Order: sequence, then structure tokens, then C-alpha cells
Amino acid sequence: MDVQSDSKPFNPWWAIILVLLAFNVLPVPFYLILQSIGGDWLMQNPVEVEVLSFSTPMYPVLDNLNSVIAAPLIVWFLYWRMQKRNLNLSRELGLQSVTAQIAGLSVILYGIFAVIEHFYGTYFDVQMPEAFIQFILSTPTWLALLSLVVAAPIMEEFIFRGFLFSQLRNTRLGGWGAIITTSFLWTVIHIQYEPMILYLLFIFGILLGYLRYKYNSLYLVIGIHALNNTIPFIFGFE
Repeated sequence: MDVQSDSKPFNPWWAIILVLLAFNVLPVPFYLILQSIGGDWLMQNPVEVEVLSFSTPMYPVLDNLNSVIAAPLIVWFLYWRMQKRNLNLSRELGLQSVTAQIAGLSVILYGIFAVIEHFYGTYFDVQMPEAFIQFILSTPTWLALLSLVVAAPIMEEFIFRGFLFSQLRNTRLGGWGAIITTSFLWTVIHIQYEPMILYLLFIFGILLGYLRYKYNSLYLVIGIHALNNTIPFIFGFE
């Protein structure tokens, strides 16, 4: 799409509010509908998760299915709002591929992060919550895999390193301000984890934001995010 003279970037505060509303509100109708019609299959294998010191029941089948259904709607909604403002979608979202060399270098950078994460976890005795392991390994595992390795990386990267990053980097925040802000907000939506894990998520978000900023490719950060989400499945079955 060509650059339009009447394009209207989002106010940065409205962009943040829109992201939080889309992420937290749009999935709710689907969740309520599935909950009302799902029966025992959707409510099987409940897992108790601590969120801000409160124990909250989660249902792997119901929650993962809801994520898979809601993710395309959230992506479409933000894409549509950008179209309505005549924004250059390819440029704003970084809808371009990268070379094999850049992809390989990015995987190496992620590998360095993973090594640091391992030693960090060992030194501070940080363990992935047992409830989370039970959640992702609950039957049917393919649904959790589809949700966490496909739907979540696409949706979250589109929201934070795609839409929101594009609307913040040309403000007074600049590139690095946009990287830090999007990483912080992305970390906030994972508030179900303990603080020591959230620190790591924030640093991982910085890495994803840096790759997005340097190579201007949303596809690249979706791939790295998907790679990161695959690891719990690999080690969870050991």
C-alpha cells in the first residue's frame, strides 16, 4: 500500500489503551459462548494458577481453544483500525522477510539469551510453575501446541512489536523507548508468573523489540517467539 497523505497515526496513549482493550475484551464473548455450550470436554483437567496471590482455575481445553479462536479476531481488528487511518501497513508492521543470515544471527542471539536464562534460573532457583507445565501438557496436547506455539506468538507480536511498536517509535519515545515500553506492557499481560520469571520475560521482550527495530521484520520476531514457546513442550515431556 502506498503512503497516504491523509494517514493518521494513533495517539500513543490511545494506541496503548486500544491494545489492552483488544487483548482483554475481545476474547471474552468467545469464552462465554464456549463455556456455555462446551460441556465436560472443554472443562476437563482444571489447573489452579496463582495470579497476584489469588488462586484462579484455568481450563486447558477451554482457554487454549478460546485463544485460537480469538487471536485472528484481535489481529484483524487492529489491522482494520490501521487501514481506516490509511497507514502504510507493510512499512508500519514490518511485513517483510529477512535473509537466512539474519535469521541465523537472530537464533544465535536467542541462544545466548537462553543460556543466560538457564544460569539465571539455576542461580536463583527459578522453576517454571508446575501448574503451567500441567496446563500445556494437558490432553489434547495438540491444542496447547496450536495455542502457545502458533496463535500466541502471532497475536502477541502483531499487537506489541507490530501495531504498538509502530505507533510509539515515531513519538518522543523513539526506537528504544518503544522497545522498552512494549516489552513492559507485554510482560504485564503475563502477570500470572512470579516476579523472577517476569524479569526474564521483560529481557526477552527487549530482545524481540531490538530484532524488530533493527531488521524491521514482524515475521522474524514471530518466529523467535514461537521457538521460545516450543521449548517448554520439549522439556515438559522429559
